[in-house]
Parts: sequence; C-alpha cells; structure tokens
Amino acid sequence: MPKCPLCEEEIDELWYEEEVMERGTLTIKDGELKFNEDVTEGETLNLVVKCPRCERDLNFGNDDAEHFLKGEPVSELCEVLRG
Repeated sequence: MPKCPLCEEEIDELWYEEEVMERGTLTIKDGELKFNEDVTEGETLNLVVKCPRCERDLNFGNDDAEHFLKGEPVSELCEVLRG
C-alpha cells in the first residue's frame, strides 16, 4: 500500500478538489431566475490532490495520482514538498 510522502501514513485513496468552469444559460421563468440544464462540460481550472490522513496538498496531477495509487514512481515535485 502506498504511503503519503508527507505524513508517511499508508493510504489507499486520495482526496481531490476540482475547480471547474461550466457554461450554461440563465433565463427568467415565472418571474424567477432559472439556471438551465444545458450546461456544457466544464474545463478543469485547478486540481488539488490531498492525502486523506494529513489533508496536505501532494502537488499531484492526474497521472501522478494514478501512478501513486498503483505503487509506481511519481514526479519529483512531490519530493520537493518533503524537503
């Protein structure tokens, strides 16, 4: 099982927070503002991947997160965080 590079606890999942830009339409219906359901797929503006134990940002992208959970090597960015 992989260990968090920051707190060194064994973990089998990661948490993520994603900021997404979505585009849709607003209309007035029955005198009220309505968010229509024609939202287009959003573009990820920011992705933060965290350890569920220490809740610290691991500075992983999607590829690093996948490699980490599979027990494979990840980029050196995370090593810098451990300092």
